[in-house]
Amino acid sequence: TGHTAYVFDILTTNGERWKVTRRYSDFLDLDKKLKQMFGKPTRPFPPLPKKMMIGNQASKVVEERQRMLTAFLQAVLDNKILSSTDCVRKFVDIG
Repeated sequence: TGHTAYVFDILTTNGERWKVTRRYSDFLDLDKKLKQMFGKPTRPFPPLPKKMMIGNQASKVVEERQRMLTAFLQAVLDNKILSSTDCVRKFVDIG
């Protein structure tokens, strides 16, 4: 079976820019690691899309997942504590 790769533009505050490609399962792993380290978020946090067994490669599903994964990643990167962790830095290919 195939899988969908999602591409994200990463832009740092000092103007550096690059792309990272991640699978949905990579986001599940990151979310699990962050929850193990910090517990559940104390403030509202963008949810990850629900796992689907069938139809997860349909264009509407892929577009909606891209939107939700982008919102999740942006919230992680906007959080100074989360974005400084090794797991997040590796996720976006920093250091």
